[in-house]
Amino acid sequence: MYQRSSKFDLAVKSAHRATNRVTTTLSDGTVLWDTDSLDVPLSLVIDGEITAASGAIRRQGSITLIGDITDSTIEKMISELTLWRPYRGIVYPDGTEEAGSLGVLNVTNYSMDDSGRSKRHRLLLADSAFYVSDRRLTEDFSYSGDIVSAVRALLTIKNPNISFGSIAASPAVMPREIFVSADSDSWAKALELLREVGLQAHFDVNNQCVITPLAAVNTEPLWEFVEGVNSHVYGAQKSSERRKYNHVIVVSEAPNLTAPIVAHAYDTNSASPSYFYGPYGDIPYRYRSSLITTQQQADFVASSLLRKILGRRETLMISCAVNPYFEVDDVVRFVRANTLSTGNYVIERLSWPLTHDRPMYITMRRGPQDV
Repeated sequence: MYQRSSKFDLAVKSAHRATNRVTTTLSDGTVLWDTDSLDVPLSLVIDGEITAASGAIRRQGSITLIGDITDSTIEKMISELTLWRPYRGIVYPDGTEEAGSLGVLNVTNYSMDDSGRSKRHRLLLADSAFYVSDRRLTEDFSYSGDIVSAVRALLTIKNPNISFGSIAASPAVMPREIFVSADSDSWAKALELLREVGLQAHFDVNNQCVITPLAAVNTEPLWEFVEGVNSHVYGAQKSSERRKYNHVIVVSEAPNLTAPIVAHAYDTNSASPSYFYGPYGDIPYRYRSSLITTQQQADFVASSLLRKILGRRETLMISCAVNPYFEVDDVVRFVRANTLSTGNYVIERLSWPLTHDRPMYITMRRGPQDV
């Protein structure tokens, strides 16, 4: 979860007044429009949604505006240089506000419908991964060294102003030659390389490229949804799959190995329905890679993949009061007797409305300590 005040944590769990705004800026921070100003196009925002989910592009969304907007203004709105920054938050009784960013986004598609009384303008948005992916390499790329350093160098070639945030630790690997051919999708290749050391990357709400573990490593919940008085959960839907992997096998196919490199990771939680040594049986998931060069790297990747796919696949989707500070892979605790779903869950998808009359939706899977 992103940083916020304890005052917000208390207020969001009870009746409160919501605030919703959208700001557009240039890449240097210059503000073009803000919904707080009534004489600018963004005061015409009537609908929208921002989502965050696991995948190549973490944040995407849409915004609908209504009214007459000049062609020159539209050109500025859809320019690659224009960054859209939606916020959701709370207005406190004393009139002060606390709002959290839902991301920094670019327009990927624009459409207009003038069949009604007023023109409706719809913008589709995506975070910076979209444009990093779109800027294909014009020359071959080669690098000798560790994978994380190679990824940073690769992404900087076509995006010299890219900003990197936190970078998770990775296992020691043998320096090696990494080659990426011209016309490749550098973002897709970066994600592929990071997976070989149990990592992933995305752009956060501050537009920084952060590198994190492939699966949630925190087992302590960062937030609790508890049924009862002042519960901020409005509804829940649960689904389950009968069987899922409980054993990961990682095999290195790197050339010139002096000895085979194979790693195993098992569900060794005796309280788990998918306990490896119990009646569930052995359901293996095999992963092969030519980029794995040490036993430590193979062990790390195996344990990371196991956390990602472990045990029974139970998915829970809830509707709740809007909270902009959640992030994908956050571990939360859900306690609601009538769904029989008490336990820890890992967030997989978030959906925030840009209007005051709808809840947000969170999709999560049963956490690794509660399978």
